Amino acid sequence: GQRGTVVCLARAALSDAVDLLVMHDRTAAGIVDDDGNLKGVLTENDLVLAYGSGLGVLTTVGSWLEGGHARLPVSELSELTVQPSTPLLEAAVRMRSHIQSETACHHLVVLGEEDKQFHGVLSSLDLARAICTLQKLRGTTVAEVMKPRGDLLWCSPANTLADALAKMATVHQNCVLVANDDEVIGIVT
Repeated sequence: GQRGTVVCLARAALSDAVDLLVMHDRTAAGIVDDDGNLKGVLTENDLVLAYGSGLGVLTTVGSWLEGGHARLPVSELSELTVQPSTPLLEAAVRMRSHIQSETACHHLVVLGEEDKQFHGVLSSLDLARAICTLQKLRGTTVAEVMKPRGDLLWCSPANTLADALAKMATVHQNCVLVANDDEVIGIVT
């Protein structure tokens, strides 16, 4: 079923946005001004990038969106917007077409067809949930769709969390394997 979208005020601190995402088990939040106008979308990868670059937890969400590094600032929304009636396959194709871009993002903004009002955020996780329900994909194996091991980021358990976050931010990935002598001992997401 449909899951609720998190909405956060642009004047809120990044730490408040983290709390909202964790509390609601979401990967993105719609960011609105005090009048409810959509200013952009903040993703978990934005937070990794912000903290990895040393921004303080009291930095406002609005200043992050306006700072030029956000994945879904208002200036990018037209390219990454779908309507509630958009077929999932079309949404997936649109999302995939932006994966290698500078503002790589695993989210699409859902705006109303007539009123252009903010309806929510569609994430790659939402698409994965939908795929799980499709009958025709029952025979598809994980190996056919996973990232190959060689494409994954690695770090040592001796690295700091800041090092791991910086690696993730640099290559627009959302996880780093933690390994000792080719033995995976954990993952940072």
